[in-house]
Amino acid sequence: MTTCKRVPCSCPSQRRGFTLVELLVVIAIIGILVGLLLPAVQAAREAARRMSCTNNLKQIGLALHNYHDTYQKLPPGLIDHSSSQSSAKAGWGWSVFILPAIEQSPLFDALEVNTKSLDEHRGSTTETVTTVQTTTPLSVFECPSDPGPSINTKRGGHAKTNYVGVFGSGFSTSSAGGGYHDSNAKSSQFNGLFAGNSKVRFRDILDGLSNTFAVGEVESLNKNAGVWVGNYGPNRWGGVYFDARIGTLINATSGTNPSWASTANFSSFHPGGAHFVKADGSVGFITENIDGRTYENLASRNDGKVIGEY
Repeated sequence: MTTCKRVPCSCPSQRRGFTLVELLVVIAIIGILVGLLLPAVQAAREAARRMSCTNNLKQIGLALHNYHDTYQKLPPGLIDHSSSQSSAKAGWGWSVFILPAIEQSPLFDALEVNTKSLDEHRGSTTETVTTVQTTTPLSVFECPSDPGPSINTKRGGHAKTNYVGVFGSGFSTSSAGGGYHDSNAKSSQFNGLFAGNSKVRFRDILDGLSNTFAVGEVESLNKNAGVWVGNYGPNRWGGVYFDARIGTLINATSGTNPSWASTANFSSFHPGGAHFVKADGSVGFITENIDGRTYENLASRNDGKVIGEY
């Protein structure tokens, strides 16, 4: 019987690792791919957030129409019993009155809107039913692109809203904030859809429902951002409504120190502008480069101006 002898293989090993150059090339390729894909992913996410924001405003627009069908008028911008802005007490805002139309009837009932004012039972050191309910975040009032917390600590600790009613075209300039921040904000001189104790009907919108802003976006880091409950205390409008003055539609990420007029007006974290719902319920994205006069005309319900392309 022949015994086989194993002869050691003199062939070089086929296994070897990456060289340093190859490793660096692979890392560079991965970095390039990530650099190409990341903006696309971010853009896709922002597109989804913008669609969600648009849907929120569509729900709000539909709720306003349902309210009008029921009461033959739009909800008041703010229930206010005072004679001047400086003495204004806490009062329910327009967004409270549409709660039943956005499937929030239990919340509306818990607030006791029809029997008590916000000022009567908002509480201070203890949480009543009202204070608990007014700190309830509602997704329909929150823009997904907005990074701010759901509780607006700048507005009495109530739940925020990114959607604010349009007061008008900013006819008054008697104070730093124009028509929004002086006593005219509660007078019959407003030319938008919302003001203190307002009772605007669709037939009052002489410029046409499709040519008139109803509600627009305001980012929550804005020092005058809103809370959906309304006016939360004396001399604090709480972002119930703004006027649309020329040149004050801004993107929240532009500029490091925006002026008071800019921070007190419509804005968003969407690149390039903000969403608005019109009186007819349609929603559009208004670019920050819109012509100032056109922007102002869209905020008025009865100025008689012809609206061109925008």
